[in-house]
Amino acid sequence: MEKLYERITWHNNTTPALNETNLNLMSKAIDDIDNRVVELADSILEDLPEIREDIERAEGLCEDAQEAASAAEASKSAATTQALKSEGYAVGKQNGSDVGSGSPYYHNNAYYHSQQAAGSATSAGNSAASASGSAQQALDAAGRSATSAYSAAGDASIATNKANAADASSKDSEAWAVGKRGGTDVGSGDETYHNNSKYYANESANSAMSAQSAAADAASAIETVRDLIEMSTFYVDFTTGNLMYTESPYTFSINTTTGNLEWEVAS
Repeated sequence: MEKLYERITWHNNTTPALNETNLNLMSKAIDDIDNRVVELADSILEDLPEIREDIERAEGLCEDAQEAASAAEASKSAATTQALKSEGYAVGKQNGSDVGSGSPYYHNNAYYHSQQAAGSATSAGNSAASASGSAQQALDAAGRSATSAYSAAGDASIATNKANAADASSKDSEAWAVGKRGGTDVGSGDETYHNNSKYYANESANSAMSAQSAAADAASAIETVRDLIEMSTFYVDFTTGNLMYTESPYTFSINTTTGNLEWEVAS
């Protein structure tokens, strides 16, 4: 900010002279400075409500950004939980380690049931082979053949049940992972509807994007506030006696009716 008055060092009985011209020059500079202080103080006071509103909006945007970040963290946690559940129903593991006997996934997952089904099918095949011995042996040991046949039928039934259980667990794993059963989206009555790994992963991504957008809006609002707080720079042109100002966020003009110095925010 440029000075309005250059100090004059006075000496007794020598120049500069203590006369009307020099005293009026000093008096005018003091008056200009006083007017400048009053005008700047008035403009600051008038602009304070708008500045406060901008600051409050910026603070609100910051709070929104924090809430969005918290929501993103909650979605991330829920997605992690569902991923672990999906892993448990699929292969009976949590974070790559086998679950213990106290876990709900122990001997209750797609991998376990598929292994059980394969074992039962093998047992059924072996029993059937025993039952299909030679005709002569069947005639000589009809009782034993009948027993073997019944055993084969029982093992086949067990294999079917195990296969059905494996299919159900596989579909459960698919539902907890991506919200589908057998490739078809689950309905609203299914416990995995909007409650699966894929859903929470999408929610987490959307919340992260909202947080970034809110943070950008808050930064823009704060920057606007800083621009409005910048003060204009005034100086006196001693050649013309005019009060001048440099480029600023405000536009100043003299009201020729009232003689007042008026201002407005430049567009």
